[in-house]
Amino acid sequence: RIATIVGGMSLAKQERVLRQNPHVIVATPGRFWSLVRQGEDHLSDLAASLRFLVIDEADRMFDRGHFPELKPFVDMLCRDKGDTTRIRKKKRQTFLFSATLMSGKHVSCSSKKRKRKKKQQHQSLQSPLLGLMEKIGLRGKPAICKVERKNENIDEPEHELDSAVKSVQLPQRLKLTEIMCTDRDKTYYLYYFLTQYKGRCLVFVNTIAVLRRVSAILQHLQIQGLSTLHANMQQRQRLKHLDRFRSNENGVLVATDVAARGLDIPEVKFVIHYGIPQTSETYVHRSGRTARASKEGLSLSLVSPREVNQFNLIKKTLGIDSKISTFPVDTAYMPLTKDRVLVASQLQQVMHR
Repeated sequence: RIATIVGGMSLAKQERVLRQNPHVIVATPGRFWSLVRQGEDHLSDLAASLRFLVIDEADRMFDRGHFPELKPFVDMLCRDKGDTTRIRKKKRQTFLFSATLMSGKHVSCSSKKRKRKKKQQHQSLQSPLLGLMEKIGLRGKPAICKVERKNENIDEPEHELDSAVKSVQLPQRLKLTEIMCTDRDKTYYLYYFLTQYKGRCLVFVNTIAVLRRVSAILQHLQIQGLSTLHANMQQRQRLKHLDRFRSNENGVLVATDVAARGLDIPEVKFVIHYGIPQTSETYVHRSGRTARASKEGLSLSLVSPREVNQFNLIKKTLGIDSKISTFPVDTAYMPLTKDRVLVASQLQQVMHR
């Protein structure tokens, strides 16, 4: 039996589900920890009874400012009820998953470079995994498993910590492209792309304000199958918009980075970075929404002059500078494209005064 425990849904219904004593629980940290603190019977003795703990997107889960409920939960698992110092030695297996767990690049790309000794550099490469191990109470040497398909012609996974600390690999069938343009021209190229290429498309923006502006303009331009997704939405509204996007093979979802991780959206053909992300990890997770399960996909970055340095650092960090090509644009379409976007932008400004 499998139960799903998430915030934004009926608490009473989830309590009834837990009374059925499910063997597997898939949960978000906030609601799960709330039920643990309430003394829910099925969750009352996890420190002794839990056999497997799986944490997806582990690097983000334990990142500062995210999911504070995880720390007290992990502390509870690792310590006896009457002893706050002695680590419990139970046979529990813990799995940590993330596309960027072993990147050694879990820092903002905008941070300044600092000189470090070789030993310090080596430690910083290992720090994402070692830091997580410390937070979750793991000791010893973990088994590192790189999960890839056999037909992608990669080396066999190694189980040594040092050898596993490598650069993140983007999907092999993902085509990386870019367009250098001004901030104003980004919407022109976005509209051009959406009218010329058919397929499910995810458009990433950096702020909710930009999301609202861009989605309003696209609505005025009558882009079909348009949905939005951001952190300020209620859970039910998020699910409704995601279902709408999934059900349309030519759907367009304009989203903040809330959609960059953890969502099961099949057959996304294109990812457009309307705003360049702040970290290489975010770029990897955004781009990884397409070209999944060995399918082909395309990632297009719209890069303004103020974002050039940031994007160059991302490319250098991931070692993809030589893999990114300039996206081909048929300039014959651009005059009409710009005229339409200009009218839609003016209409949007008038309606939001």
